Amino acid sequence: MHNGDNAEVKKAYADAIAIAWKRQMDHDLIGAVQDELDRSKKSLTQDTRPAGLDENYQPISGSMPIQKSKTKSIDKYEAGKKIDQALSFLYLSILKQQDQKLTLQGKLNYCRHLIELEEYELAKKEYHTTIISYLDPRWTSQLLEEIDGIIRLIEPSHTFSELHPTTVLTAERAISEIQVILKPVEDYYAGNAILNKGVKSMNTFIRKGEHEKALTELKVTLSDFTSNSWANNAVFRTEKILNKIEGFKKDSYDQKLSSGAPILYSKSTSEGRMTETIRIIEDNELMTYKRVTHNWGGIYNFINDESAKDTEWVRVWKLYQEQEF
Repeated sequence: MHNGDNAEVKKAYADAIAIAWKRQMDHDLIGAVQDELDRSKKSLTQDTRPAGLDENYQPISGSMPIQKSKTKSIDKYEAGKKIDQALSFLYLSILKQQDQKLTLQGKLNYCRHLIELEEYELAKKEYHTTIISYLDPRWTSQLLEEIDGIIRLIEPSHTFSELHPTTVLTAERAISEIQVILKPVEDYYAGNAILNKGVKSMNTFIRKGEHEKALTELKVTLSDFTSNSWANNAVFRTEKILNKIEGFKKDSYDQKLSSGAPILYSKSTSEGRMTETIRIIEDNELMTYKRVTHNWGGIYNFINDESAKDTEWVRVWKLYQEQEF
C-alpha cells in the first residue's frame, strides 16, 4: 500500500481471503477492499493539491479556509523524536534486508542531527533526498508535509543567561550553559577522542579565566565536526556567556570555593529509595542538590527541592570530587 500499487494490494488481499475463507463470501470483502483503496487514493491525491481545489483542480464552491488549532511549541529534541515516529513504518513494512535498514538509519540519524543543530532548511532537503528513494511520490509528499509541520512547532533554543541578559555566572555555570550549545555535536560524535579533548581543554581555559584561549580552542575543535557558519555562531554565543563571568577572572569562583566553605555530601536510604545530597555555597547562597534513586530504577534530581536536570547534579558532583580536603 505504501508503494501505491493498488492492483497488487487487491490481489494480495484476495489470496489471503481465499486461504482463510472457503465460502462464497470473498466477493463482498474484495469489494470493500476496493472501496477503501479508492478512498485512500482519492485522499492522497487531495493531499497533494492546493487547498480549495477538487480532484479536477477546480475551485470548490463555498470552500472556507480551515482554522488551524493552536498547538504547543516543542524543543528540537522532541521534534526529532516525533519525526522518527512518523518514519518508523519504513522499517516495519518496506525494508526487508538488514543492510538497507542500517543504511537508512545512518541517513536519518544525520537528518535528525541537522534538526538538533537547528539547520532546518538543510534538514528538510536531506529528509527529502533520503526518503524519496523508498516511497511512492505521493507518500513522500505527505511525509515531507508532516515533517515540515513538526519543524514549524520548534521553539528557538536559548540558555538561561541568554534569556536573562543581566545574569552573572560562575565559571562552572558558564561551562554548563556552553554544554547546552554543544550538546548536538557531542551527542552525534559521542566518544570521539579529538572532540572530547578539545572541549575539556576549553573548559580548563575557562576555569583559569583565559577566555580568548578558550574561544580559540572551541573554534579549532568545531572546525572538524561542523560547518563554519554553525561553529562561528557557537563561538559567538559562547563569548557572550563568558562575558558574564568577567568579574571572576582575578579571584576565581573555584578558588573562593576551596578556600571558603567546603562542599558537603551525604547519603541515606529509606522506603525503597536512596537519597544523595550535596550542599554548596554558590553566589553567597547555600544551595542543596539532591539525587533520589528508587529501587525500581527511577532517578530524579532536585535543586532546593525543585525539579532539576541531570546535568546540574553531574556538575556539582564533579566539584565535590575535585575539591581538596
